[in-house]
Amino acid sequence: MNVGICNFWVILALIAAVPVGCSRGPVISITNRSGVRISDVVVSGPKFSQFVVGTLASGEERRVVVHPHGESSLRLTFKVGEQQIDSGSMEYFEDSSMYRIFLTVGANLKVVSSSSITNY
Repeated sequence: MNVGICNFWVILALIAAVPVGCSRGPVISITNRSGVRISDVVVSGPKFSQFVVGTLASGEERRVVVHPHGESSLRLTFKVGEQQIDSGSMEYFEDSSMYRIFLTVGANLKVVSSSSITNY
């Protein structure tokens, strides 16, 4: 086999092996502890595009990754039946995979948030 072709395949294999995680942003965990199904769940913020989560059954958790352009906050909106719920602005974070944000919808349909910063 030609050395040039071998080098091409080695380089291609190395590129394919680069971890996708390098481009990950903050991880947002949404947990439904309300006791009811919530629908039209959306995470949005002033510095990133909204992320449509969809529907969460009672007890279900979903994780999403967003990429804010600079410092941002976020809000969680969802529906219970015809009632629209809006958490209002919550949490501060930046576009770094070190940020973990936890949003929990409680039995009273209020959203409680917490966050942490992890090191590699």
